[in-house]
Amino acid sequence: MGELQSTLDSLAADDLHGMFGPHLLDRLGELVRASNRLAAEVIRTVRECEVAGAAECDGLTSMQSWLRGHGHLSEGRRGGWCARGGRWSTCPWSPQPSPTV
Repeated sequence: MGELQSTLDSLAADDLHGMFGPHLLDRLGELVRASNRLAAEVIRTVRECEVAGAAECDGLTSMQSWLRGHGHLSEGRRGGWCARGGRWSTCPWSPQPSPTV
């Protein structure tokens, strides 16, 4: 996570005023792709938190309540993440758990 924070800090320090249209559009395209990948990781992590009951470590009963209190997310956004997280494990391209013996 430290590398991610460093990368975001570096991006935020870039001077955009001197960039031309095509360069800005290339940058934006890469940022959108990265944002989508990051959102997928958030959804995957929310799902694992739900399965593990992680919200209970903070005295909460659900990831919805954790995302509301700690993430300060709107109802729509946290509901979307939780709903998509539930569907994540049924996607054919998602990592499947190894069978327990």
